[in-house]
Amino acid sequence: MWFGLSFVTLAASLGWRWYAERTRWKGDSEKHDGLPYQYKFRREKYSDKLWIGIDFNPKVNCAFRRENWLDRAFKVLRLTKEHQTGHSEFDQQVYFISDNATVQNLVSSSQHIADNVLKIMSSNMHGAHFRRLYGRSGCLWAEYKLKGELAADKGAPGLAALCVPALHAIAKEFLQAENKITKPWLDPYYWIAAVFSTIAYGLLTNGVIQVFRWLDTPNAQLLPGSQIVQHALGITAISIGVLVAAAAIMLSRTSRAHMTLIEVFLAGSLGMFSTSYYALKDINFDLGAKAGKAVTSEVIGQRIQKHRRKTNKPTYYLTIKATDRTPQTEVTVSADSYAMTRMGSQINLNVHAGKLGYLWISDVQVQRPHSLNDSTTPKPSPATCC
Repeated sequence: MWFGLSFVTLAASLGWRWYAERTRWKGDSEKHDGLPYQYKFRREKYSDKLWIGIDFNPKVNCAFRRENWLDRAFKVLRLTKEHQTGHSEFDQQVYFISDNATVQNLVSSSQHIADNVLKIMSSNMHGAHFRRLYGRSGCLWAEYKLKGELAADKGAPGLAALCVPALHAIAKEFLQAENKITKPWLDPYYWIAAVFSTIAYGLLTNGVIQVFRWLDTPNAQLLPGSQIVQHALGITAISIGVLVAAAAIMLSRTSRAHMTLIEVFLAGSLGMFSTSYYALKDINFDLGAKAGKAVTSEVIGQRIQKHRRKTNKPTYYLTIKATDRTPQTEVTVSADSYAMTRMGSQINLNVHAGKLGYLWISDVQVQRPHSLNDSTTPKPSPATCC
């Protein structure tokens, strides 16, 4: 089941990535001094986002953003390589993302492109911060992060006045060179990076799905002392190591190398650990011995874990005394079982020898106290008629 779910998740992630990259976003149409543009606003929890875009050469795929310390560090380590255009101020401030030789040469030969990219990067106003400039899927757009009271209906015209003329100037330069770019998406490294990033986020998505799937699993719990965490970490280290090495080799010294390696390492590691951990649990539970050995223990502790969200129900834990088959451990029970539990209550459970050697328990049942079984309230006598 977990393998099929992983395959479906990965296939869906790849399909969605392909669709998203081939389809341009659509927003509200406006004009600034006769120059058309579109803008799109999205409200988020901590900061809102605003996109301002125009039509662009559909054969070009590139991006520009501020260069940061991480970019410089990976360039020093020679794990990534950014094309240097020869425009000193541009090369110092901008991280230019493209591995297409034609696009690189065009930006190098055009001072007009470099100047207007710098102009857009400085097009900040109070409450708005420039993030990135993309050229992809027939659209050239600037992305801004909005904070404070700056709303889309106020921010779009104000920011448009700063960036729309520069966007059109850049698009015009690329349009004049359309004949030089003979093949659309002539940047194989972009798609290699996209595939590795999609695999990483596909693993992360599948890992999250596995967590929620196990939250709904009936009472079946691993006993402490199993090495499932160490085994899952080992599988993760080997798998992500191979994936990172493959990405590093296939993207060797390209502009997207370090960004892809970070995504694969962080998102891929989390997703791979969760996927392998719950896959091991599935194999251990489903392929192991179904019949367990009955064990009776004693409750020596109780606690309730409340969650931040009021919609989430509390989790009820009982600490049970060690037996000849089980160590002292905590087990989760239902609210009803917890309510009738007293210190010293007897608790019944089944201990299973898993397929991979991870002992687990099931059918945890608290013995009902005698005071709750015996009714102290006398039953009313039947009514008599005179």
